[in-house]
Amino acid sequence: MSSRSLLVVLALLVPARARGDDDATARAKAFYDEANKHYDLREYKEAIDGFKKAFDLLPDAEFLFDIAQAYRQIRDCENASAFYRTYLRERPNADNRGKVEKFIVEMDDCAKQDEAIREEERQRKLREQVKIAPAQQPPRRDHTLRDASLVTLGVGIVAMGFAAYFSIDGANQQGTIQAMCKLGCEAVQVAGFDQTGKSDNTNAAISYVVGGVALAAGGGILLWTTLHRDDHITVAPAPGGAAVSARWSF
Repeated sequence: MSSRSLLVVLALLVPARARGDDDATARAKAFYDEANKHYDLREYKEAIDGFKKAFDLLPDAEFLFDIAQAYRQIRDCENASAFYRTYLRERPNADNRGKVEKFIVEMDDCAKQDEAIREEERQRKLREQVKIAPAQQPPRRDHTLRDASLVTLGVGIVAMGFAAYFSIDGANQQGTIQAMCKLGCEAVQVAGFDQTGKSDNTNAAISYVVGGVALAAGGGILLWTTLHRDDHITVAPAPGGAAVSARWSF
């Protein structure tokens, strides 16, 4: 961090009267020095907080680079990429532009990998929620069918809950994009939010379909149980859901 330290310290040593606020300059330097210590101790979250406070008092582009570096160290790839881009926007002729552009490529790839992992985890949890347990075979078949209907209804309710969650999260992602782009933005800056929003919308649609089918099936099975107590109906798990077979006499 020696080259960054030199650049920022030189900026902070500009005469206070030329900056118009010697107190703000001194406080910014204090925040920077403290953040630098945290960075050297690998306390990156504390370093980020200090660099941001320094930037609030003294908007020097070097602080943006420091913030991006700290985010990269904790593998917050999305934030690291965003701050690297902001740094280059504020300082397009930076001497380390080539190095920063390389960091941006690395962080974008990292962000895509992290999103893929998060998406896989969401899908795994969704599959666990909609999975129907194998039907038991209690002495009374009407109890088996009734229990199966209640389980199916429960699955439908849970799926609808997930659908609502994904719908709300998708709307929030869209709102975030709109807020970020009020004054203009680049597609790469909102790509992560856009991808998450699309995934949420897809998951919401799947959950609504699963929930609707489960509620309809559960209600139908429950009604059938009431009307045909002596009939023999079996519910068994099957790929992608459950299979229902029935045998009755007239």
